[in-house]
Amino acid sequence: MARYAQPDLEEPFAEFLHKRLGKWQPDLVVPVGSPAGRFVAKFRNQLFPQTPIVYTGMDRRTLPPDAFANNATFVGEDFKLAGLVEDILQLAPDTNHIVVILGATPLERYWTAAFRDAFEPFADRVRFTWVNDLSFDQMQELVSKLPPHSFVLLGLLLRDASGVTHNEDDALQRLHAVANAPINGLYQNQVGLGIVGGHLYQGELEGQEAARVAIRILRGEPISNFPPKIIGTLGPRYDWRELQRWNISENRLPPGSTIEFRQRSIWRKYLGWIVGGLTMICLQSVMIALMFVQRRYRQRIQADLRRNQDALAHITRTTTLNGLASSIAHEVNQPLTAILCNAQAAQNFLADESFKIEDVREILQDIITDDRRAGEVISRLRAMVKKEDITFRSIDVLDVIRETVLLVNSDAVLRNVRVSVDVGATLPHARGDKVQLQQVVLNLLVNAFEAMKDVPVEEREVLIRTEVDDAGMVHIAIKDCGVGLTSDSLEKVFQPFHTTKYNGLGIGLSISRSIIEAHGGRLWAENNSPKGATFHFTVPVNGQTA
Repeated sequence: MARYAQPDLEEPFAEFLHKRLGKWQPDLVVPVGSPAGRFVAKFRNQLFPQTPIVYTGMDRRTLPPDAFANNATFVGEDFKLAGLVEDILQLAPDTNHIVVILGATPLERYWTAAFRDAFEPFADRVRFTWVNDLSFDQMQELVSKLPPHSFVLLGLLLRDASGVTHNEDDALQRLHAVANAPINGLYQNQVGLGIVGGHLYQGELEGQEAARVAIRILRGEPISNFPPKIIGTLGPRYDWRELQRWNISENRLPPGSTIEFRQRSIWRKYLGWIVGGLTMICLQSVMIALMFVQRRYRQRIQADLRRNQDALAHITRTTTLNGLASSIAHEVNQPLTAILCNAQAAQNFLADESFKIEDVREILQDIITDDRRAGEVISRLRAMVKKEDITFRSIDVLDVIRETVLLVNSDAVLRNVRVSVDVGATLPHARGDKVQLQQVVLNLLVNAFEAMKDVPVEEREVLIRTEVDDAGMVHIAIKDCGVGLTSDSLEKVFQPFHTTKYNGLGIGLSISRSIIEAHGGRLWAENNSPKGATFHFTVPVNGQTA
């Protein structure tokens, strides 16, 4: 009736229904949409003289005045068409051009006339473009090349001028894909399909209310119990994504507006979980305080122990770096020596009247490069020595390894040790404290160097391998070619004050294991075949709970 209106076929269709209804009479007639509503109102006396009628899915003005005179009611809209333009100007006051999308059927041409009359008061401010005589392809072409300060208003699209029928929601999404201006519509269900939003009509609620009335009538209530009901707009409703896309400030929205599809912050997204978690923590804290007062003392002891462990870890780190002092000094001294030589060379060049400026530039560039090299060594050393609170965050394990290898590079050279890194495929970031993990890697590397001091020079090699293990943890293995460990030393080496070094404290590996366990990982040792040992440790992937 709507897409293919043929007035000359209404009479034959009514006759067909009349004959069909001779043997079957409905208990209720519900015309949905204004074409069906007008048909029922026109032929009601012939077809349904006593049957209750519930008109729905239409604007009341599309029905004749006497449509509700006999055993009929109405659940539908009363479109305030001027409000559609007011909504657009509320969002974008500088709008001076609106393209109104309406199709070519008699119903759509009826609404075109109604829209024109309602929009007349805005004619001195806004130019309106009507597309009844265009195909949908031409409509898409039009909305893709609109001038600035334009808006698109989708009214009704059942069939375009070329005779092609359309599903309005699909048409809206296709227009949205190509439009270079914001789009608005009439119905609340279109929020999320491409419109910006405003005071929208509740098509779904209209259907629900009409169904409730129909059910009650079918259960025996008289239709007189149901006066005509207008389903108006809810509160103003907007699509946050469209506001962002078209740079429409939320300050332009009416008070009390609802914004959908907002990309919430982590706090807003998990507010319920956070509040629930905090509530549980508070309840547990109260229970613990009431039932286990003695735990307070234990907690203070544990806090002191953690502080002492952190302090001990810092001392161990500083002690380890102390042992590397000569090699680090060598690492810094090299670029400083190069800077001095380059500066002296520059003086000599300048003393010679035939000097070339390009030679001086090259010398200055060398000085800059060597200065940066020395600065990087000092920065790495400073980060390791600096005492800060432990902070767990997302870290690149490869950066941790590379920076630590650079820190011990000179010591490796002095000891004739080759260090190589074997990186697994796409290593994810881990969760941990960068400085503490560097301390673990540093301690394991220094131990590996020490374990190979009696090994022939050509065999002194350390391999660092990284991968993700079967449990989804980042796995780092440091393999040396030293003397290895005795079977009873594989676990003893992690006990405090157990050492095989002449001047060792025996706390390096113990502190390292404490650090890794605090990260939610594991540190262990294995002997290699035929010689040497490999120290392994794991840390959780960022986002994985320990």
